[in-house]
Amino acid sequence: MDSLLPSASPNRPTLHLSDRAPRTRGEARGAALRTEIVQGVDLYLRLFAEYGMTDAAVAEKAMRSVDATDLWNSDLVAELEGVANGAGTDVWHIAAVNARTEILSSAPGARPGECTTIVRTATRRLAIQTWDWHEEMSALWHTQQISGTSRTFAGLTEHGILSKIGVNDAGVAVLLNILGHEDDGVGGLPIHLLTFAVLSTAESVEHALDILRRAPVSASSAITVVDALSAVTAEVSPAGIALFAPVGGWIAHSNHFLDDVLATGEKRWLYEPDSQDRLALVHSRLSRCPAPATTEELLPLLYSDPGQPALCCVPAPDAVFGDRWRTLATITVDAAERTIDVFEGSPIDARTARRTRLRALSQANNSLPTL
Repeated sequence: MDSLLPSASPNRPTLHLSDRAPRTRGEARGAALRTEIVQGVDLYLRLFAEYGMTDAAVAEKAMRSVDATDLWNSDLVAELEGVANGAGTDVWHIAAVNARTEILSSAPGARPGECTTIVRTATRRLAIQTWDWHEEMSALWHTQQISGTSRTFAGLTEHGILSKIGVNDAGVAVLLNILGHEDDGVGGLPIHLLTFAVLSTAESVEHALDILRRAPVSASSAITVVDALSAVTAEVSPAGIALFAPVGGWIAHSNHFLDDVLATGEKRWLYEPDSQDRLALVHSRLSRCPAPATTEELLPLLYSDPGQPALCCVPAPDAVFGDRWRTLATITVDAAERTIDVFEGSPIDARTARRTRLRALSQANNSLPTL
């Protein structure tokens, strides 16, 4: 049965969806989070307007993404339409939040959020990432447990968005870092729908890579895919795709292209030198870090103190709407155990914060206790 269950935070639900039909699964999502989805849409429309886009322009861009998605996988469009119907809002509203990466990439002056990802691969596959985004969005995300799809999966996403970060019952995990390329724009498959496609169907890293290679994306991201046996980061862009295997038992990525060819078209002003500085700090720690035995041992790798590159993001006191970046969540994954832990706030906050732990299993009720 579809349900909305409380998590560690009284205002942070865990959404359970189990319907096999995309449209009715979407309707259940929309109905369960109706108020929250409308709040999220309103805030995104404010954000788009802050960057100079009218509602009419956003609607046009959103529906272009719908057209591209429909050509690739019409079930995804049916699910978006179901969310809109369940939430009592327009389809273009739901399409716009699912394509928010693509829409923001087309807005002059818009600066995307930041994230840092690390995967340990030498022994068991353990992963961690931060999710840095607008502070005003801090109440507008939830954890979720999705079945009825080809693969059951668990993870974190924003209200109204089908997927973001997660792990499925085949042990395939997806982590996400936004990138910026001059070819980015709208008119392709949204990145957040692509992560849904991977989590809901992929049986292995290789299967996931096949999906990524076929996806007609129009905006760039580094999508790190992990299973119990392997791990790879795919820099996915309308200009092409580049793969990065582990080096020395580690994968690390921030928000700049590592591939030399893709980097020639990078929007360097978006992240330089912050992204390079963050990645250098991470690599300096990995070079002297003992192999972690648990995901909790990954947390210190993403601590940052005053004066260090901002692995833990806190908005400046004088920052205004559209420029107030905060680490909203820290996520760890154990691919072999098919578990994902979601901590509210930064890795430093995670030292004392309670966490929501979910496991991707075939059973309808597959959550673990909140710790």
